Amino acid sequence: MAGEEIEIVHEDGIFYAKVNGRNAASLMYKTEGDTFHIISTFTLAPYRGRGIASRLTRKAIEYAKNKGFRRLEYSCGFIKHWLTRHPEYASLFEQVRHRPLKD
Repeated sequence: MAGEEIEIVHEDGIFYAKVNGRNAASLMYKTEGDTFHIISTFTLAPYRGRGIASRLTRKAIEYAKNKGFRRLEYSCGFIKHWLTRHPEYASLFEQVRHRPLKD
């Protein structure tokens, strides 16, 4: 929305978005060797539909590429949908695949 300040914060294993100083969305990941695995994304209901999860995803994928990860895996349905709309990001990696989480 107009006038919103969106800040993307990165801590080990998580990216999160703050909108006007309030936590609004998160993207959790883990790393294994040369693989960057996006586990989940979540956006609080009042902030959905504003492109915040897309910003988190873009930032996480750029981070993974800049850190030299060669493979991208994801367990999150949002990421699968997002990559079909942004294939240029999938092409940054040697391999991209869906990997369901084990219970």
